[in-house]
Amino acid sequence: RRRIRDWMLLMMRLAALALIVMAFARPFFKRDSLAAATQQGAREAVVLVDTSYSMSYGDRWQRARTAAAEAIAALGAGDRDRASLVFFSSGAEVAVRSAGDRGRLEAGLATAEVGAGATRYAPALKLASSLLSESALPRREIILISDFQRRGWEQTPGRDDVKLPERTTLTPVSVATGEASNLSVTPVSLQRSRFENHDRV
Repeated sequence: RRRIRDWMLLMMRLAALALIVMAFARPFFKRDSLAAATQQGAREAVVLVDTSYSMSYGDRWQRARTAAAEAIAALGAGDRDRASLVFFSSGAEVAVRSAGDRGRLEAGLATAEVGAGATRYAPALKLASSLLSESALPRREIILISDFQRRGWEQTPGRDDVKLPERTTLTPVSVATGEASNLSVTPVSLQRSRFENHDRV
């Protein structure tokens, strides 16, 4: 008749056997529970601010700055939430990268100015996707502040290649006001001629 003398050793061997069985069973978690878990916790946000020429119409630029300031003010306290500030028109540029300090973000916003560029959404969304993919925080959000010119998406090369990280929330904030006539210069033709060793355009 045998008696168990080392209970601790027996329990460790049984636990190892149970872990091997679980490994072969390949357990998984439901996506619903994962999504619920990621609805809480710190947030990584990217604030995209449109600085294209159309934003100088009316009070759109002031409305955009106000919306960006509100997005910065909504960051969680205690440096838990982090945000990046990106200005875009035909291209995109990071003004502040992944900061939890609201002062830095507000100072970066104060330097923003409307330029003469056209609106292109794909470069800004691709840059935002890259910034979010570098973050380990559970919640991810892109806040897109623009007047949403249609041509900004229709004439964007590589627009179909824009893919956001999984479980990313895209929040559009429109600063357009009412209906306004929309004019754009599409083709430009320059005629050159030579006169007395000088170019005429």
